[in-house]
Amino acid sequence: MIYQHPLAYLLGLEGVALPLVRVGPGGELGYMPIWSRLASDYLAAALPLGLQVRRCEEPRRQSPLVGEDGTDLYDGVRPPDHAPGDPPNIWSLHARATAATNAAWRGKPAAIIWHFQLSAP
Repeated sequence: MIYQHPLAYLLGLEGVALPLVRVGPGGELGYMPIWSRLASDYLAAALPLGLQVRRCEEPRRQSPLVGEDGTDLYDGVRPPDHAPGDPPNIWSLHARATAATNAAWRGKPAAIIWHFQLSAP
């Protein structure tokens, strides 16, 4: 079983896109496609359609993200160590370098939330 961090689904929205490895139907390993978008990408798509930005929020991740013992402070779980033969588990690296993990995630947004309104015709 592949451990998926509770924040993983947010990471492709804005910021860092991570290589999420999955096992395919034939047992082969593959990477799940994830796309990172810049705020300007959203604007480039929305503004020509007549959408106006009413508000934009970027809630920050908690800091620190992991404790000194490698436990995820968001959910209290320590990601399992990598098992030889299994797909790479990027989350298991957090427990091995807690200071680097916390420095890398400090101040980063967990998501970008847009409130658009369609302009009057």
